[in-house]
Amino acid sequence: MNLLSLKLESNTKRIVRDESLKLKVYFKLSGLVRDLFNQKNWEEAWDKHDLTLRMDYHLKIYKNGLIKKLLSDLKFVRKAKFYWSRNPDLPYRIWVMIVDEDGNPILPKDEEEAKSVFFEGFKSFSFFGKEIGLGEHGLIANMKAKWSKHSFIDKGEIEANSNKVSIEVIEYKDYSLNRETILS
Repeated sequence: MNLLSLKLESNTKRIVRDESLKLKVYFKLSGLVRDLFNQKNWEEAWDKHDLTLRMDYHLKIYKNGLIKKLLSDLKFVRKAKFYWSRNPDLPYRIWVMIVDEDGNPILPKDEEEAKSVFFEGFKSFSFFGKEIGLGEHGLIANMKAKWSKHSFIDKGEIEANSNKVSIEVIEYKDYSLNRETILS
């Protein structure tokens, strides 16, 4: 069984219409797919010419209300490539290189670091108050992770929603003044 956990955080609870709201979404995939991602299985995959494991992530941020409105839609891919290591510091013949969503290669020092880099992370988002709309709103993140069949894992997909974050978007910075006071 696999579990995808999401946590949504904001830098503030109240913003002015022209200000920027910064959100962070933390994610972690755990369970069978993570447990089977180990050096013994990497070596078996290498022997069967199964050299790459691909994780597709699809992250969406919604404004929740009477009508659910999509604020952001982000797709990214992480790849684990198994290779013959000639590193004398590693006691294994076959090791893994993680290629992140920006194409940067990461050579983990141990299995736990490889699992952490491949199955965990965070994404940052920024929205202006006018994109969200005036008033009080609930924001929620939704993420889907999927992978294809490999020598050590069957095809799978998992989806999860984050916690709800309440945001208030106001017209003016001076909270004590209302629109009629400013216009007069």
